[in-house]
Amino acid sequence: MRAELCADLEEALRAGGHEVVRIERACFDIFVRTRDGRAYIVKVLINADGLRREVAEELRRISHFLEAVPVVVALKRHTGPLEKGVVYHRYEVPVLDPLTFARLVEGEPPKAVADRGGQYVVIRADEVDELDVSRVRRRQLRREGGRITLARAEEADVEGVPVELKTPEHVDTGRDRMTRFERRVAELLERMGAERTGKVRRAPFKLLAKDGETVLARAEEGGDRESIALRDVASATGSMGVIVTRERCKDTYVPTIDIGTLEEIKDLEDLKEYLQERDPEERVRRLVEEAGITSPREIAQRTGIRESVIREFLRRMGITDERKV
Repeated sequence: MRAELCADLEEALRAGGHEVVRIERACFDIFVRTRDGRAYIVKVLINADGLRREVAEELRRISHFLEAVPVVVALKRHTGPLEKGVVYHRYEVPVLDPLTFARLVEGEPPKAVADRGGQYVVIRADEVDELDVSRVRRRQLRREGGRITLARAEEADVEGVPVELKTPEHVDTGRDRMTRFERRVAELLERMGAERTGKVRRAPFKLLAKDGETVLARAEEGGDRESIALRDVASATGSMGVIVTRERCKDTYVPTIDIGTLEEIKDLEDLKEYLQERDPEERVRRLVEEAGITSPREIAQRTGIRESVIREFLRRMGITDERKV
């Protein structure tokens, strides 16, 4: 059922013209870049109570570095089905039902927040004056920021102020969970100019660095599925995706660099230039566009890139055979 909910959500987002990256075996399921540039890190659950604290921390950490909003999309929690138009929270992560999230993505934010004692909305000062309550109660409401129950707002026919979902500002970066090799990579990125570095466990990337340019890195080789996911997230977020290895490694879907070469690079701008020059997809694209070559075997002979990797790049370019372009 969760897989079906993921698939339905992904289909609806793509149909709406938003950029979507589907992730498997990670702390989040979907990355969304809306048409107007807003970014969301989405975890899909049937029951929101299934969100564990450590997963919530990773959602917040990734969102912090990628300047995104973490969201859990679920159908219910222990008290019953999630109400439409209401924001719930679990471990500081907003929880929405699918329809409310779909409306949020389309620019219609929710207006109620679930809290102890019920569901509340915040109304404007002029709306407070319109309520049929005593002067004492009006003064109290102003002191409380105009927060009233959703039922009272509906009774008074006031809409309330939209709930703003924000990118987490203060998070545990997870540096204490880095391996020795990951810590060395993080130190080099900081020397190059990154102000912040962090570590996540359940994602196609394990290291994050931020200072103008966001770096998504993995200090180890991984499978093709992880590499494709790393590349897709980096592309959707405008980040640098890179795999850092102890020694030179086989080609992959993402630019790679060995630790010795990384130590010689001066700053993040030089790193970006280095990765762009060695980006395997760009190398394939240049051969297709400049030389008209679409044969995976011939491209492999010229570049040393694996044929399976080349076929995936050609598929993304809409080329399914070996004809000349």
